[in-house]
Amino acid sequence: MKLRPLVESDAAMLFAWRCDSDVVHSSIKRERPSEDGHRAWMIERMLAARYKALIAEADDGASVGTCTFLVTEDGMVWLSYMVAPELRGRGVGAALVNEALRNSGAREVLLEIREDNGRSLAVAIKCGFEEVLRRKDGFVQFRKVIA
Repeated sequence: MKLRPLVESDAAMLFAWRCDSDVVHSSIKRERPSEDGHRAWMIERMLAARYKALIAEADDGASVGTCTFLVTEDGMVWLSYMVAPELRGRGVGAALVNEALRNSGAREVLLEIREDNGRSLAVAIKCGFEEVLRRKDGFVQFRKVIA
């Protein structure tokens, strides 16, 4: 697996992935975005210095997922990721997260996952993240210190 920068031609694919019912259910905002709203969201992540948005590709060049790093004003690095719907449950999530961590340049990375998203919770644990907070709103925060 390799990571490459997100480009505008990825918009339709990412929009389709984001509209998948499992992704909608696991997202912070549990609603399907508009196509224009999603495109604006994507372009912000492509252009803003605080974001590093990447596409994960298999060895054959097929897109298998996406990940985004957000660096907050206080220097915290948050990771979010999404696996192509047809590839979920095949180990792609863990491979994507591990590759993202290798390319993060960060010493510490944080994840935030809905407590009912069993697959992502399992990925976090498999990739060595430690649970640091279970919030009342149904999210679990994880942290990984990278050596």
